[in-house]
Amino acid sequence: MVPDLFAPVVAWRTWEVAETKDGWRLLSVHMRDTWPVGEPLVAACHRDRFLAGASDPHACPTFDCHCGIHGVSHPEGARQYFVASWADVEYGMIALTDDYVPRAVGRVNLWGRVMVHSDGFRASLAYPQHLFLPAKRPDGGEFGAECASMGLLDYGVPVEMIDAYTRDEMLAALPAA
Repeated sequence: MVPDLFAPVVAWRTWEVAETKDGWRLLSVHMRDTWPVGEPLVAACHRDRFLAGASDPHACPTFDCHCGIHGVSHPEGARQYFVASWADVEYGMIALTDDYVPRAVGRVNLWGRVMVHSDGFRASLAYPQHLFLPAKRPDGGEFGAECASMGLLDYGVPVEMIDAYTRDEMLAALPAA
């Protein structure tokens, strides 16, 4: 564990992108937490969502729990979280529907309590640093990428549209650092 950090650790992660009543927002892929605009996301343990009676309030992250805001060291590490919306479609495992939820990949600033792992980090505080959004759905169809990218500018960070249709093309188009 790294003590509370003042300078952020920069990592990579994937978000779902959804249009909400407040505009286009980033959502955590697994926990579906909406990332606030203009302030950091504060980690909370969601263990009680999955295990009855598991409510054990504690500071996030900790060694004995998987809680915390996750980020990976390299863009390739974010690939596994892109799978639900890209690989499943590419390999015919799911069909795209009108309620397709796009995913963005990008750099995230992590700070506060930070745990270092072999492939990345878990932190108590996070805010997006730079977002990359695919221009089209994996099947080449439209999903309103221009509106989404303009809406995500509310976060006050750069948002780039990547002209890519498969996860491999998307990840190949990302900057290395």
